Amino acid sequence: MISVIIPLHNALPFLTDAIDSVLAQTHEDLELIIVDDVSTDGSLAVAESYIDRDQRVRVVRQTTNRGSSATRNRGAEEAKGEWLAFLDNDDISYPERLELQLKAAANDPSVLLWGSALEIISHDRRTIGIEADGPTTLEEYERELRLGHPVAVAGPTFFLRRSTFFDVGGFDPDLSFVDDTDFADRTASRGPIRMIGQPLVRYRKHTRQVSSQKFRAQASMDRYVWWRATARARGDTLPPYNEWKRMYAQLPRRRRWRDAISDRSRLYLRRSVYAYTERRYASAAASLVTSVALNPLYLPRRAWSRTSVRHRGAA
Repeated sequence: MISVIIPLHNALPFLTDAIDSVLAQTHEDLELIIVDDVSTDGSLAVAESYIDRDQRVRVVRQTTNRGSSATRNRGAEEAKGEWLAFLDNDDISYPERLELQLKAAANDPSVLLWGSALEIISHDRRTIGIEADGPTTLEEYERELRLGHPVAVAGPTFFLRRSTFFDVGGFDPDLSFVDDTDFADRTASRGPIRMIGQPLVRYRKHTRQVSSQKFRAQASMDRYVWWRATARARGDTLPPYNEWKRMYAQLPRRRRWRDAISDRSRLYLRRSVYAYTERRYASAAASLVTSVALNPLYLPRRAWSRTSVRHRGAA
């Protein structure tokens, strides 16, 4: 059996899309565990309304807000299946997702974690594009390790054995904004991870996902994961995140300022993308111009990186 875990917090506009997509899977031997992290917008009532409709649905209520990492971990603890699959509360699984991931896992048991490409959609489900970030072959996985890059697949597409999840240690609550990248990279340090090159999840981009305060924290955590991967390629290790933050604060101010400018450029680029998905084209253009002004090299490098990943995935 496959246990599908949806962490829930204030997702009322999109929650039914996520739940319905799981219950419509072509692989029917599943349970859906929705873990509510103290929602206040009526999401919990919507989730609980599915219990009487489908016996595969379980809802777990947390009494205190614990964040996405701890909420996903709670879902894994509650799971009864041999396999775990994760889905965010505003995303949509393709009907064949679980069937294809289970088949891939059976064909290559050496792979510890499976993912897939993403179809990027807007808040109103319009298709924006395809993202295919992650190794599709063992050779690509090994190459990323040698280069000192974090090796990851998209969090909303995670598929793995429950035993592997706990062997790796679950999601790290101290890295809540990059917990999926961190978990995938820690898994990759133990053995292969791969993605299926076709999109199996529709990933929704909307302005609820981005804020300056959250992005600063995410950028710091993301930098830590990159530094850890680089250290691993050298045969070194980094201390835990909170200790690393104190070390980073001791770096020369000029270096930290340069990183902050780069982070700000990334934030404005993300705002540009989200504004574009919502057809706010003037806002999208203004954010894009600001991003390029802050860091003229970031956008070309990102475009080249994405093109290279898609090229390797299609090879």
